[in-house]
Amino acid sequence: MIGELATHVWQSTLFAFVAGLLTAAFRKNRAKVRYWLWFSASLKFLIPFSLLISLGSQLGQTPVARNHATPAVSFAMARITQPFPGPLSFAPARPVATNWPPIAFLGVWVSGFVAITLIRLRAWLRIRAVLHTSTALEIPALEATKVEVRSSAGLLEPGVFGLFRPILLLPEGFVERLTPSQVEAVLAHELCHVRRHDNLFASIHMLVEAMFWFHPLVWWIGARLVEERERACDEGVLVLGSEPRIYAEAILSVCKLYVESPLVCVSGVAGANLRRRIEAIMTNRCGQRLNRGKKFLLASAGVAALAVPVLIGIGNAPAIRAQSPAAAPPVAPTAQAAPAVPGNAGTPQPAASPARDLTVERIQEVVKQAVTTISICREGDPRAAAALATLRELPESTAVPMVAAYLTDDRNTIRRAAIYILSAGPFRSIDAAIGQLKQLCKHSEDFTRGMAALALGTRRVASSQPILIEMATADASPYARRAAAYALGLLGDPAALPALERVARDPDTTVAANARASIEMLRSTARP
Repeated sequence: MIGELATHVWQSTLFAFVAGLLTAAFRKNRAKVRYWLWFSASLKFLIPFSLLISLGSQLGQTPVARNHATPAVSFAMARITQPFPGPLSFAPARPVATNWPPIAFLGVWVSGFVAITLIRLRAWLRIRAVLHTSTALEIPALEATKVEVRSSAGLLEPGVFGLFRPILLLPEGFVERLTPSQVEAVLAHELCHVRRHDNLFASIHMLVEAMFWFHPLVWWIGARLVEERERACDEGVLVLGSEPRIYAEAILSVCKLYVESPLVCVSGVAGANLRRRIEAIMTNRCGQRLNRGKKFLLASAGVAALAVPVLIGIGNAPAIRAQSPAAAPPVAPTAQAAPAVPGNAGTPQPAASPARDLTVERIQEVVKQAVTTISICREGDPRAAAALATLRELPESTAVPMVAAYLTDDRNTIRRAAIYILSAGPFRSIDAAIGQLKQLCKHSEDFTRGMAALALGTRRVASSQPILIEMATADASPYARRAAAYALGLLGDPAALPALERVARDPDTTVAANARASIEMLRSTARP
């Protein structure tokens, strides 16, 4: 959980950094452009790239593929995602130390989230109470806007309350304390907030701040959003023809007479850096319109932010080629079961001898379909078992080397699927792939190393014991260590007991549990 959160946070941080660079490139343009750039950075904290990658993996499958496999996961079966859940249930019950860091992190996060939520809820209730005691106010200039206007006692600045049905809340005596031109400018400012739906978008960022309160960047983005939205409304007021001097005086008067709203989702007048705003208003800086080059830059950045993770997902979900009517008939498992192999109980066995009319091309096609199907199956998906069943009719001398060829594939899911087929498939012998499986025990990816170890243990490759002992005792990955530890138990050689005794003291509780399960297996087989 913490690892996935850390990945999402650094990806969102990088996205915000890119958005910041773009706002610098658009510093001479309208404030609303910079506002939407910062808001996209805020929204990214709520949308993990993994979600878009998952969408891409769904899109990357053909309609036929969706009928044959459950889509979009990285691993094929339980042994790929979380190896050995079944066998471990038979391990002797031992007290397991509680993993406190994730629990402590969750407790701290919940405390911060609740604290921020309560603070903002209290401020919202205060404003809500003011609204309930307010009275309706008629302003002829706003009748055409259909915005409800109310007058309240107190010193809260003019502001817009509500997300979907905004109410303009004005303090009592506001119209009398300012000149008509100043009142008109302030009302124009508030109507800009209404048209832009600033309260709604501010509420979304408030949710981001509450969820990621521990990240200073989200608070900094919040300040930029307030600054750019107020600048955007200032530019909107000036574009409507308000006199800069009168508008600046109106803002200063509001700041002197009233108190700023405690919530950013109640849009007022006195937000952001007042000095910069007044300077921009007095110089009548409304920002340049976007030229074609900058429009293209914005469009390219937006398309890239959405398309790149989707394309990654499509690339990680290979399509399963459909069988055309002209193609050879599908290979079906025969009803006749193959005889058991003495001394190799529990190893999946093929059904019957392969059909004589299978060509090399047909065998290659069946193997490819089985690998690609399993590479996109969810844990426990029956389609994976069906894919393994299609291999029963194939000649092992040809099929096993073809499956082994996928062990060198650069795509993790394809490589793992091939390992799984060699481990759980219906082959009597996988001698042609044993050398490659041993090499994969030193692969850079820990899931590949662990699955290769499991395949060697499942197939009881005795010559792999030194490699498995080295993995179980020295591999840097807990996943690979626990896979190798259990594989040693599957081998059934009591000579591994001293090494497993050491592994049983591994600081990782899952590694130690697998080692204890293997020790129990070896000792039970050694008993008369």
